Amino acid sequence: MSEVARQAYEDEALVATFRGLVYRVRTEAGLSQRQLATKMGIAKSAVEEMEDGGTQPTPELVANLGAAVGQKLDWDVTFGPSRLLDPLNLLGPSS
Repeated sequence: MSEVARQAYEDEALVATFRGLVYRVRTEAGLSQRQLATKMGIAKSAVEEMEDGGTQPTPELVANLGAAVGQKLDWDVTFGPSRLLDPLNLLGPSS
């Protein structure tokens, strides 16, 4: 796999992992998208975009999400190399 393809795959894996995380923690907290948006201080459409896979997560966004649902979400634990989606084992061992 070329380096460009590898980076694109990793970016997509990051977004897909974040997408699932947002939905999971929101529903586990019993919140609607609007309620989560209010707690995070963002628009409901931003939560929709996160759950639709249109948002590249940042450590700050993950921390804000965690605070909104009453969980400590650690960037390295959530998005470390062993946690990202790699269903086809295309990325190989982490360096």
